Amino acid sequence: MENTSKQQVPEQYSKDDLARIQYQCRRGMLELDVFLMPYFEQCFEYLTVKKQALFIEMLTESDPDLFNWLMGHSEANQRYQEIIKDIHSFQLAGAGK
Repeated sequence: MENTSKQQVPEQYSKDDLARIQYQCRRGMLELDVFLMPYFEQCFEYLTVKKQALFIEMLTESDPDLFNWLMGHSEANQRYQEIIKDIHSFQLAGAGK
């Protein structure tokens, strides 16, 4: 049986879209860049379409909220908890280094 957990999703974003999303990952706080940029660069294309949309939506949140959620200082909105957990797992695996 084939492992489908890491299959690349169909290309739905243009190069310009991906550049815009990557730019949105670059924040005013180095700590956020360390979490968001590697996750985007190494995981985004493998996320489901739903998780991609959720990640993009999460990027519209304020830097202080993102910082607190990613650093574990406060619980993320219910809507973002799964993607925050994914980012944490990615970081803990050492893949973001």
